[in-house]
Amino acid sequence: MKMPDLSTHAPDRSMNGVHTSATSKVPELPREQLAEVRVGFDDSIFGELAPLLLANGLSPLPIEPGAKRPLGALSDWSRLRSTPLTLEDIAAISERFPNAGIGVVGGFGGLVPLDIDTDDDRIIEAIMAALPTPLVGKRGRRGMTLFFRSTETITARKFRQTDGVPMVEVLITGQTVIPPTLHPETGLHYQWLSDDVTLLTCRVEELPEITLKHMAALETALTPWTVSRPEYVPRQASRTEPASPTRMRAYAEVALKAEAKKLRAMAKDSGRNRALFDAGCKLGRYLHHGVLSKAELVGALLDACHANGLLAEDGLQACERSLRSGLRKAQGDNLPVIEDRLHSAERIRLNGGTRSPDAGGEPPASGPNDGRKRSQANHLIEIASRDGVELFHTPDGTAYADVVIDGHRETWPLKSVGFQRWLRRAYYLETGDAPNREATSTAMSVIEARAQFDGAERSVHLRVAEYGDHIYLDLCDDRWRVIEIDPCGWRIVEAPPVRFRRTAGMLPLPEPVRGGTVAELREHMHVDDGAYVLAVSWLVAIMRGRGPYPILALTGEQGTGKSLTANQLRSLVDPHSAPLRSLPRDTRDLYVTAINGHVLVFDNLSSISAEISDALCRLSTGGGFSTRALYTNDEEVIFDGQRPIALTSITDVASRSDLADRLLLVRLEVIPDAKRRTEAELHAAFDAARPRILGALLDVVAHGLMQLPHTRLNHLPRMADYATWVRACETAIWSAGMHMAAYEVNRADAVDVVLDADPIAIALRQHMEGRTEHVTTATELLNALSPLASDQVRRGRQWPGNGRALSGQLTRLGPALRRVGITVEPYREAHTGRRLLHIRNGGAPCL
Repeated sequence: MKMPDLSTHAPDRSMNGVHTSATSKVPELPREQLAEVRVGFDDSIFGELAPLLLANGLSPLPIEPGAKRPLGALSDWSRLRSTPLTLEDIAAISERFPNAGIGVVGGFGGLVPLDIDTDDDRIIEAIMAALPTPLVGKRGRRGMTLFFRSTETITARKFRQTDGVPMVEVLITGQTVIPPTLHPETGLHYQWLSDDVTLLTCRVEELPEITLKHMAALETALTPWTVSRPEYVPRQASRTEPASPTRMRAYAEVALKAEAKKLRAMAKDSGRNRALFDAGCKLGRYLHHGVLSKAELVGALLDACHANGLLAEDGLQACERSLRSGLRKAQGDNLPVIEDRLHSAERIRLNGGTRSPDAGGEPPASGPNDGRKRSQANHLIEIASRDGVELFHTPDGTAYADVVIDGHRETWPLKSVGFQRWLRRAYYLETGDAPNREATSTAMSVIEARAQFDGAERSVHLRVAEYGDHIYLDLCDDRWRVIEIDPCGWRIVEAPPVRFRRTAGMLPLPEPVRGGTVAELREHMHVDDGAYVLAVSWLVAIMRGRGPYPILALTGEQGTGKSLTANQLRSLVDPHSAPLRSLPRDTRDLYVTAINGHVLVFDNLSSISAEISDALCRLSTGGGFSTRALYTNDEEVIFDGQRPIALTSITDVASRSDLADRLLLVRLEVIPDAKRRTEAELHAAFDAARPRILGALLDVVAHGLMQLPHTRLNHLPRMADYATWVRACETAIWSAGMHMAAYEVNRADAVDVVLDADPIAIALRQHMEGRTEHVTTATELLNALSPLASDQVRRGRQWPGNGRALSGQLTRLGPALRRVGITVEPYREAHTGRRLLHIRNGGAPCL
């Protein structure tokens, strides 16, 4: 094959900064900073080279390892044609997918990749004669890809030879893999046609420009080898029967909502006109087949154009022209194949209890496929439709499947590795072959849609679930057995009415044994009686199945067994392969941890930031959190729930009043040298006792379920639901009232921690000594408190800088100050309108 001469020397690189073209949205970073970004990703092709592409005005694309397609974690890689990945995205992808290859997106910055998929010298000579002299190219198994740029509206098109084999493709809306990614078929690296000039060393505006005249010349040059209409490939009619009108209507509505949502979220200069045209292409088949009406389709998309500003900028007629063009292009497109041929009973169910006209009176005599060979995707869908597989979805729309394996039921998210392994294994057992990736992806999309629209809605729980007056605890064993607890006792069952999910690292609970006592746990804890009561109440609260949950705080000197105690307590209700973790630095990481674990134990804390303190409070008593899904613009990951939490530290680190008010402070005592044992001995002794202690805790929970309807507290403290539940349970362990007595002492200790750690609280208590009340403004009070604190304290972060900050700090300290007899009441003076603080010192705690 005759190769083009790409020996041209690289253009001048005298610019120190990174160039960005007018259409590129890349950061203006010096190359020295890009070099720093690349440090640490030497083993990642994408992490090493993507910043260079970004610097040259190109949009880098991560490639699935061992394939040519974009990385599957990217929900919509086509958005990279308008908005490239950021350096933070590149770093995250490289860390998570170090083996990803690298490609480049066509269209961004005017890039026009021209893929030549032939080694025929005659065709290549004709192509080179029609195009400008190329500067950059790459080669894989066959042919080559040449890179140009264009400022004109070049359309994507594909030229095929007369036998239908692809010959040349203009990838203006596509992507192409670049060196040194491995070719999936040869196992060899892609190669640049010239080592002197590549996309890694050449800016996009330095590439030769290709015009519409060049494209016309290319089409003329390829005429001897192409079919008469190179861009048209006739569609083959589907050999499966269409879905019912009801189901097709549901799918059409989902598709319309998705396209409208995507349009609505688009910003200016992000290709809104093109997106409107594409929406018409995708949705037109539903209009032409009468599934959607023109009024609802056009109305929904034009409403989205109004929301993103396109309607106001281009006008109604321009938007309608773009949409009509897309709808016309979809004429003749078949409806999507959503379900295989099913037997009559199944089709009747899908049509709401009525027999569809195409169903006939009986199942087809020749079987579900009329003797024709099923596609891999259809076979996979059929496997997921059989008895023993039940598809359903959760209230947040996550798709799940119940699968019967070896006689027991397992519950898996459809997107999980576990379900897809089961599906591929079932296919292999029936065919002796493995389904390809495309078939699996196609089948999974249909299976997920069936779970969403045809399946029931159920909640899925993690380790503990409350269901009516029953509580279920997941044993997490290989038989998926569950402990069922009700007012009459507890038992192990294999098919509970609730569903549990499993996450990485979850370990099985020991099979509980009857006849044990909770007091056996006391032998493994070096704490006083009050602390023991609080620790047991924390375990009982976890087994309730719903919050609010108090936060257990284990403190003590080095060597008092804080980490060991935390591990042992967790192992009684939620054992994990990584039971102790360091505290996350930001809220997002904290909630990711909460999504994947029921009990959270954070070990060896030295401090807690205000942001994390507030997040721990929300996790303890309930609160939602949402964040952008990785590599997406408009998708959120949402968590709304409660989690039991334990903290270990040498000193009291929870100094903010709202967090301290949720704490159970358990101080571990010093272990005498004579009583010390090896860690192996301690683990062995506790593991032997775990089944008995767990059985005793289950007895306590059953007792609590029986007593709860009759339990009332004379005084409801903070976290009243927790206190009421423990009161219902405690008479199975100790006498009534012991927990509340220990809890009140604990709350007083928490107040001392807050007040002793806050410089404003310390100064205010000194200021009110000898005073019964004081009326002042916040600014005047700050001036009065300042002499009572050292210069170092006043320069610290906890000292407020103005009166407004002082008012906020006093509001947070209000519950703690009231417990030592000081109340701060803000009010506005009637005749002057001044905001004043009325401070009273009652001398006795205010509960």
